[in-house]
Amino acid sequence: MVERVIGIIGGSGLYQMEGLTGLEWRKIQSPFGPPSDALCCGRLGGVKVVFLPRHGRGHKLPPGEIDYRANIDALKRAGVTDIISLSAVGSFREALAPGTFVLVDQFIDRTFAREKSFFGTGLVAHVSMAHPVCHRLGEHLHAAAQQINIPVLLGEPERLVKQRLAAGQPTWRNPTERDGKLIWYSPSVGTEPLLADVILERVKEACRSRGDETQIGKS
Repeated sequence: MVERVIGIIGGSGLYQMEGLTGLEWRKIQSPFGPPSDALCCGRLGGVKVVFLPRHGRGHKLPPGEIDYRANIDALKRAGVTDIISLSAVGSFREALAPGTFVLVDQFIDRTFAREKSFFGTGLVAHVSMAHPVCHRLGEHLHAAAQQINIPVLLGEPERLVKQRLAAGQPTWRNPTERDGKLIWYSPSVGTEPLLADVILERVKEACRSRGDETQIGKS
């Protein structure tokens, strides 16, 4: 059985992790270029953890200059099996006060000029983004946040997604209609470096060893 190794990508304001034992900063080489920083490796509660500050320690890299491919590739080379990607965001919903931990399950991508694929001319692949995140990992995070009284919002639970799939219904209740027009709404809004992480994580099959299925079709 593959040992679980949790990879954590820290967003703005999160440049190191407390509570790790056996802490070691390791430099990992990637063919896609240098990652944002060295990887912080250690254990938390007996579980192997690899932490990477997305913007580098000291917040040296703006979103447009982050090498997302190098970051994800370096984490996989360090043996990471599951990735938790964190990002500081705002919200269009008054009910989501600052400090709320939102577990995002879908995305609207309006970013550009960022490398979001390991493929290109000579090797083309198609990766489904219908369900971009690991529902099981999200539900574990939701339960953990509730146990320590962190305000948390979970997207669609996996059981509801499966129920809608079985009934032939949309798995994501968007867009909605207002005043006769279809509009998109989002509980969280950001710059958003998190999305490139998610797309590349799917390609690297970050949750494959934990049972999630990612299908890659080459053409």
